[in-house]
Amino acid sequence: LDRPAPTGSLPQGGMALVLALVTSCLLPAVLEEWLFRGVMGGLLAPFGGSAAVVGPAVLFALLHSEPGQCLTALVCGLVLGLLARKSGSILPGMALHFANNLLAFTSMYLTQYAPEGVAVPVSLAMMLGGPVWGVWALARRRKARPGWEKPLRPGRGAWQLLLCPAYDVVLLALAARLAWNWMGG
Repeated sequence: LDRPAPTGSLPQGGMALVLALVTSCLLPAVLEEWLFRGVMGGLLAPFGGSAAVVGPAVLFALLHSEPGQCLTALVCGLVLGLLARKSGSILPGMALHFANNLLAFTSMYLTQYAPEGVAVPVSLAMMLGGPVWGVWALARRRKARPGWEKPLRPGRGAWQLLLCPAYDVVLLALAARLAWNWMGG
């Protein structure tokens, strides 16, 4: 069976594909985690643990202009923020962010170049592999918390973000951009 030539934006192979993978999977994972969970989370930490998690997650979500991407980015931002807070490092979040980007990249590549009927089952297997591994890892983890780790209390301190003028300016700018995109501007 002949398939029509793919019209997607990914190269079929070679260094162009490697460069596309680095620029769309690795660099965003490293730079976004450094900026949102590292820099912003650190700057917002004086406003409380919840503010350091919720604040960057909201900005991260608003940066993604598609409605579906906003919701997904908000949930991912909250999870990655909690992971950074609980682990004390942005490195696990970078790895998880990279894995998420790689999943989307691989799915797009398979959709463009794999034989019919291969892309969907492989993508589903990859999507289910992460959560299955996560449940397994949680089941095997020790129950005792390290002494330095304090559980977050949802809502505590998050509203104090509005007292930070720089955060308010960025929040309003991103909200305006999002509204403009949603209204078809």
